[in-house]
Amino acid sequence: MTLKRWLFRYLPNRKKLEYLLNEGTMLGMRTKDGRTAYLYMLHNWCAEVFFVDDQPEKQAEKIVVFANVKQFNQYLEKELRQKFS
Repeated sequence: MTLKRWLFRYLPNRKKLEYLLNEGTMLGMRTKDGRTAYLYMLHNWCAEVFFVDDQPEKQAEKIVVFANVKQFNQYLEKELRQKFS
């Protein structure tokens, strides 16, 4: 089932995470402010997930949704520039 991004935003974190794990593709992980973020792609949009205690077997603490891959890449590039400037 293809879930629209705008509808995904209104789901509780538990349902968002379930959908990401079942339908999404994990792109990788990154460190942000001493935390580990897990990066996922769904269709043509992306999400960044922070887990409680940075442990993916626990519940999602925060899920940030990006409208498209271009917006996601711009966000990551901006974060990278800030980290090394």
